[in-house]
Amino acid sequence: MPFGLFITNWTISNQMDLRDEYLAQWTIYEPKSRLLEAWALAKPLCALPDCCNVSIYCCLFRAKSETRVR
Repeated sequence: MPFGLFITNWTISNQMDLRDEYLAQWTIYEPKSRLLEAWALAKPLCALPDCCNVSIYCCLFRAKSETRVR
């Protein structure tokens, strides 16, 4: 999520305020309702880089520990 929405100690209200501030800059291009739809579609994709990184680290760790066993 842009601009720190990943920070866990933020309240939902803080996150929504930040989201609304961010999206307000884009209302010259699209109405807010459409921007909120796009946000909702994009939100699950924000976790994708973290998932990929965890997967890579697990593979590297497994390969490293298998090398030590031999």
